[in-house]
Amino acid sequence: MGGFESASHINESGVRLDMLAATQHDRYVISDYHRLRSVGIETVREAVRWHRVEVRPGAYDFSSVTPYLAAANELELEIIWDLFHYGYPDDIDIYSDRFVQRFAAFAAATAAHLRQGTQGRRFYTPLNEISFFAWAAGQVGWFHPFSTGRGGEVKRQLVRAWFAAVDAIRAEDAEARFVSVEPLIHTVPPRGRRDRDGRAARQNASQWETWEMITGRAQPELGGAEHYLDIIGVNFYPINQWLHHGRPVFPGDPLYKPFSDILAKIHQRYNRPVFVAETGEPYVGEP
Repeated sequence: MGGFESASHINESGVRLDMLAATQHDRYVISDYHRLRSVGIETVREAVRWHRVEVRPGAYDFSSVTPYLAAANELELEIIWDLFHYGYPDDIDIYSDRFVQRFAAFAAATAAHLRQGTQGRRFYTPLNEISFFAWAAGQVGWFHPFSTGRGGEVKRQLVRAWFAAVDAIRAEDAEARFVSVEPLIHTVPPRGRRDRDGRAARQNASQWETWEMITGRAQPELGGAEHYLDIIGVNFYPINQWLHHGRPVFPGDPLYKPFSDILAKIHQRYNRPVFVAETGEPYVGEP
């Protein structure tokens, strides 16, 4: 599996990012896909950029999607489509009911378009990393709308949008599959100490919160149910384990928890297919 960075949020400087354009993947998609094929990669994560497609409320232009769809069909690549990789149209208030309604309508229109144009089954990630976006945009003010202290509110709103989008897509495409992608973490108490106040344990437990809401195991008033969780994608990087309020914990450290143990726990908890949706490692050392 391969993937291309597709974040499209508004950053702290008030600048709308478009990473598919910044990396020129939008210009070289066919050659990029040929490279994937050359090393045996047959599945790729891509994005439908909501702010590019919904040119005005309720009006959709999928021309920005056409090159990816055509290239995937030509080379017989399977696509997992992100519909919300942090970005949404400028005129929408994420805290409003209108956000959920507009997102569901966009999801339905996208599903209708891709069902007609895709060879093979369609896969969707309606919202990528709900937990991270809620923290970045609602708790610490890194992403638009730059809220602080409202992370829980944003997370609940995005979970509602997940339900609405899944229902809308299924109405258009009964064969669609859904991939819920969230980061995994492991936090340990400071070296040589016990987690007497439970803060590390609570932080570890927080990584399940989005899936617990989606399945209705937590906050059932949101409307969650087991059928809203289909396939699980996990994002895990070398810095995803750390001392509570401290430095990262790396492989080889006795405090490091084997990634296989974390994967086993999530499978035991939800009994769903699990795959690694994102990973990577920054280069450190001599060339």
